[in-house]
Amino acid sequence: MSAALTYGGLVGGGSPWNWFNIARDYAALNAKNEEVTTRDGHVYGYLCNLTLAGTGPSIISIVGAPNTWKMRNSVRKAHFLREAMFKDAGVTKSEIGTYARTIRPHLTTDMVTDGTYATPSFARPGGSGGTTIAGGEWSYTTLASSPSWDNTPLVDHTALPLADTYTLAICGPNVEQADAGGIKSWSTIGLVNSYNIDRMEMIPDATTDTSIVGTNNPFSMLKSQSVVSGEVGEIAKEQELEAPPYDVADNGDSMEVDYKAVSQLNSTMSVRKFQIFLPAGLMAIYSSAAMAGSLLNIEVVAKVLCKDMA
Repeated sequence: MSAALTYGGLVGGGSPWNWFNIARDYAALNAKNEEVTTRDGHVYGYLCNLTLAGTGPSIISIVGAPNTWKMRNSVRKAHFLREAMFKDAGVTKSEIGTYARTIRPHLTTDMVTDGTYATPSFARPGGSGGTTIAGGEWSYTTLASSPSWDNTPLVDHTALPLADTYTLAICGPNVEQADAGGIKSWSTIGLVNSYNIDRMEMIPDATTDTSIVGTNNPFSMLKSQSVVSGEVGEIAKEQELEAPPYDVADNGDSMEVDYKAVSQLNSTMSVRKFQIFLPAGLMAIYSSAAMAGSLLNIEVVAKVLCKDMA
């Protein structure tokens, strides 16, 4: 891969979050577009070597999107829904624009309103510091759809907008706009949260009406052909009723960011090294206290499909 990205002036304490978009900054550094998904919606990830230097004392947490099947499916579904949105409006692929063929999400819905992405610097000869990367445009994906309404009587029917537009983030809950009169629209949506809701939690769980019925299941007993077949049937019944070993709530664990690394900076200058995998090239660093003289170097080792790293 090409030259490394360098960031200075990381914050902590009262404003503890530092947000990073590796794909955006790598595109600016290399003067070449970076697509964070394939043209058929499979999301990429970036394997990165991080070197963080700074003065604490502070606890450092590096987070990113989880590389789960829900995350990968949610990004791909958003890709196809966006293509269908343009197709239904009569917009051709050539009219979408050269640099907007694939989606560009934020990391979390919280970041959309509260965060600002860190700006990398070029190295400068002579040890006189860096030159901030400027120029170029990286627009984040916006979708449009019809808003919903719960049939609450409207005094002013013009209060129901013809269209609802919202930005995309991978993690975090869907964020509603403050609409009155039973109107539901969004300011930003979390892709995993939306995917969970769309699936309607259709996990193939058994119920007491559909599970194995102890000794009355001949198939289970035929395979055993022993006096313990009844007990085997009871065990199978209990196991079939077992819930999935993960949270299936729409706004549960699956929509949260993942810890990629945790460390601590000492009161004197500390240097910490990490190798992490970042789906969609999105990352945030949390610092419990201010980091004096902080410097972050990110070397992109490889860009690979997230499904190949699962």
